[in-house]
Amino acid sequence: MVFDATCSRLRLGGSISGSVLSGGTTIDAGGIAISTQSGLYQFPGYRGSNPALLGSDGTFHRTGKPYRAKSMVLNFRAYTRDATGTVTTTKREHLEANLEDIFTLIAGSGERALLERDMADGTTRWIEIQAEAAAFVESPIFNKDIGAYDLPVLCAANYPFWQSEAQTTTAITGAADNIVNLGNARISNGSYAFSAAATLTNNTGGEVLTATAAVTIDVGTRTISNAGSPTPGRMDPPSDEFWYRPGPGTTSHTASAGTVTAIWRSHWH
Repeated sequence: MVFDATCSRLRLGGSISGSVLSGGTTIDAGGIAISTQSGLYQFPGYRGSNPALLGSDGTFHRTGKPYRAKSMVLNFRAYTRDATGTVTTTKREHLEANLEDIFTLIAGSGERALLERDMADGTTRWIEIQAEAAAFVESPIFNKDIGAYDLPVLCAANYPFWQSEAQTTTAITGAADNIVNLGNARISNGSYAFSAAATLTNNTGGEVLTATAAVTIDVGTRTISNAGSPTPGRMDPPSDEFWYRPGPGTTSHTASAGTVTAIWRSHWH
C-alpha cells in the first residue's frame, strides 16, 4: 500500500535531541522544491517467512517478524532562478547551483539525514532516510529556457517508522502504568532502565523483560548496560530485549520490583 502526500510541509536535515527537532531546510523555495513524492506513507511488509511443516498443510505462522526497510522517491525540482525566485546571473548558472544544493541536502551531511513533516494538527513527525541513487538526465527536449528540471531521488528508511518529535518518559512500578503510543506501528526502539532486579510485563501484548540487577536495555541500539558499561549478563535471557515492542494505542505495564523508567516516541507507518 503506497499513498502519495502533499509536498508543502517537508524539511530535510537537522537533528533530534530529546523532544526538540532543530535545523532542517524547508524544500519549498524559489530555487528548489519537491514536486512529487511517493512511498512516504506505506506498510513496508515483514522480513522473513513462515516455514513449511513436513506432512502438514500450509505453513507455520511465525510471530514477531520484523519489518522491512521502507523505500520512497523524492522528486526534487531545480529551477533556473535563485532562492528568491528571480534571475540575477544566468538561468544556466542558477540551475547548476540549485542542482548542487540538492546534492548537498541529500548527501552532504553524510549517509543519513532526517526528513521532517509538519502535520496538519500542528505536530511534527520525522524519519531517517538514506539517499540510494540520484541522477540528473538532460535530454534534447530540455534547454536553458525551460523553467524547471526534475531530479528523482531514490531513498531508503532503514528504520521504517515516522516518529513523534515529542519523547515520553514514564516510571513503571508495581501498579499498572501505561505506555501510550499515539501512532499505528510498534515501538521498536524503546529504552527501559531497571533500578533493580525485576520483571517488566506488557499486560496488553504479553511481552516480558527480566533483569537480574540494575540495567538499561535499549531495544533500538541492541545494548544492555549499566552506568555506561556493557552488562549483557543482567538480562535473562540476554536476547529477549530484541522482541520487546509495544504496539499502537495504550499498553498496560507493571514491574515486579523497583522502578522501570521507559523512554519512547510514538511510531507511525
